[in-house]
Amino acid sequence: AEVVAAAQRELSRFASIAGNKPSFALVETAGGVASPGPCGRLQCDILRPLRLPGLLVGDGRLGGISATVTAMESLLMRGYDTDLVVVPEVEGLGNAAAVKEAIAA
Repeated sequence: AEVVAAAQRELSRFASIAGNKPSFALVETAGGVASPGPCGRLQCDILRPLRLPGLLVGDGRLGGISATVTAMESLLMRGYDTDLVVVPEVEGLGNAAAVKEAIAA
């Protein structure tokens, strides 16, 4: 509850400063979508009441395809609207293309 309240306060403050100007805010978390927050609950569950759209930063390293697809599925199962998935290309592994194919399936 504390994390959600703090995020709501900061987003409201940001919105009042931005006024009518086109703008966007990012709420960044540490770890993966299923990492525990301060209270022990998963971050994806803690932040869900805010109904924020998602931007998932995937993993371009070995094992990253599974981690990224699993994270995306966790978000989808919880009703997140995840409009963008970014996967950095690392050492030519091709994770970005593989994730794109897996998510489209």
